[in-house]
Parts: sequence; structure tokens; C-alpha cells
Amino acid sequence: MEMSEWISVLSAFAIQVPVLLACIAALAIALSKPTLAPEVKKWALAGFGLALVLCFAAPAMQFFLLSSIRSGNTPRGVMISGGTALLNSLLHAASYLFLLAAILADRMVSQADQTSATER
Repeated sequence: MEMSEWISVLSAFAIQVPVLLACIAALAIALSKPTLAPEVKKWALAGFGLALVLCFAAPAMQFFLLSSIRSGNTPRGVMISGGTALLNSLLHAASYLFLLAAILADRMVSQADQTSATER
């Protein structure tokens, strides 16, 4: 691999560092809170875990795209570009939906706790 390819790969990973740190912090908080309901924890771990995986997968996909274009296979690079953009978008949407499920699960748990407290 040439030096310019290494630089592009490292810069793609460097761009992901803020998201990576936020995901690690969120996962640590979700894992360390004993009062967090299991349903909420499950969805939060899924959402932040997927976002964490995407911090590594997106630059890797970008690397394969660039290497395909640099090898002279431009039509293949265009096809890979569209596919990776769509896959990246779908996976990010899934991580947001998991986080939304965590929020909704928390509200349902809170409402159930309030209902049981008023029935006593």
C-alpha cells in the first residue's frame, strides 16, 4: 500500500474519533448503570454498539472503494460507491431506531412503574 493510501485510511479513521469516543462513553454508562431497565439497556447497547462498529466499517468500506478506483476499475468503483453509501445509510438508520427503541422502552417502564405505584 502506498503512503497516500495509508494517509487516506488514517484520515478516514480520524474523522470517526469523536463518534467513536461518544459511543464508548455511552456504552460504558449503559453498562455501569444498575438501575437501567434490561429492555432499555438492550436497545441502548444495540444502538451504540452498531454505531461503534460503523466507526470502523465506514472507513474500511471507503478504503476498498478507493483501492478499486485506483486499480482502474471505475465502473466497479461506482457500483461499490452506491452500494456502500446505501448500506452505510441503512445501518446508521438502524442504530438510530435502536436508540429510539431504548427511549420508548424507558418511557414504557416508567409508566408501568407509575401505574403500579398508584395501585398500591
